[in-house]
Amino acid sequence: MFDRLNEAPKLGSRFEHYHRDVRDSLIAKATQWLQAQPGQAGATLYGYKLAEYYLEQLQQHFEPEKKADYRQSYARLAQNNVAPTAYLQEALTYKPYLGISDSEFATNWVSRLDLEVNARVLSKWGLVHQEEWFGKIKEIAVDAEIAWGNQRYAAAAAVSTQPGC
Repeated sequence: MFDRLNEAPKLGSRFEHYHRDVRDSLIAKATQWLQAQPGQAGATLYGYKLAEYYLEQLQQHFEPEKKADYRQSYARLAQNNVAPTAYLQEALTYKPYLGISDSEFATNWVSRLDLEVNARVLSKWGLVHQEEWFGKIKEIAVDAEIAWGNQRYAAAAAVSTQPGC
């Protein structure tokens, strides 16, 4: 397993630099980590536990970078030309890294819907306290999906009724 870990980093990547810094002490630290686990005082380190330890260390090391990347991506995120449910699914992947309340997340998500879709969603959900939106975000997304579908249908119908079509 250790040999495979040594082969994993892409040359010149941040991962390679991190791996080079930790590889000499990796087995000793992984063994200490394993033996510190409840009921594992005399345990022998095997490949899968080494991999588990290493993945945990990678996650801790690169977490701040990941948070910054996710926050940047989220800041640019809007529905654009994507189905509202797909837009929600993507937004939810960023949520654990944002450090915002559920209410703020739901409000941001609704505000970044297509303008017409947003107006239709707010015509119904604007009468519900925003603090309740996150708990009903999937219902809101379904309504947004219907509004978006109706909007696309109306646009297609308008094109097909033009002379020459």
